[in-house]
Amino acid sequence: MSTKLIFLLFSLSFCQSSSKIEVMELLKKVAIKVPEPSGLTFFKGALYTVSDANNSIYKLTTDGEVLKKYKTPMKDLEGIAFDEDEEELYVVSESKRSLYHFSLTKGIRSKQKIGGKQKGGDNKGLEGICYDTKNKNFFLINEAAPKQLLELSKNKKKIVLKINFDFAVDISGICYDSKLDVFWILSDVSQAIYKVDKNGNMLGKHEISLKKPEGIAIDVVQRKLYVVSDETSEMCIYQLGN
Repeated sequence: MSTKLIFLLFSLSFCQSSSKIEVMELLKKVAIKVPEPSGLTFFKGALYTVSDANNSIYKLTTDGEVLKKYKTPMKDLEGIAFDEDEEELYVVSESKRSLYHFSLTKGIRSKQKIGGKQKGGDNKGLEGICYDTKNKNFFLINEAAPKQLLELSKNKKKIVLKINFDFAVDISGICYDSKLDVFWILSDVSQAIYKVDKNGNMLGKHEISLKKPEGIAIDVVQRKLYVVSDETSEMCIYQLGN
């Protein structure tokens, strides 16, 4: 094989692999007045997070200012997402291993037990949820033992797909990027953001300096990622680029 051909093949391979990894620039880190924010979602220009310290949902500006607080009867909240088509809110409880349909004006609309078990007790269960705007369904993540991505059926009654992860110590947050048709997934122990396809393959990794990151959301249009820390009540804002 000629030297030129070897160089060409190497160049093509490098371009293909590197094209999967976006530049991620930290724009700023801000304090938010939310105790132990554990999940995060973006909807219609605002952010929503859950606090497992006081069982509340908070509506935030994209700069982290609290716009409104909603007290709930739900316990151990870890993940939050909007069904963007129906404009309805869903949250997950780790210890109860449950998915709640929650109205900000009417309260709990329904509760769905999620099948499956995790080794090591209630603290290794459901940690995050996101809505897939293309397939019109939800994906959940299990923190550890096993580290899993769970796809729910469209009626949310059963798990139709389970994918185990091996690329992080634990899994603490997830959001869906409809532009790229991928997930952005957090690990609080590894202190990293992972870009993951729908088959569970890791496409890229970005180490971050935020302690115990547990919530992640994306503004698909502006290409911004928002990440909150459960430990320090801070939010990092990242700009995605090519």
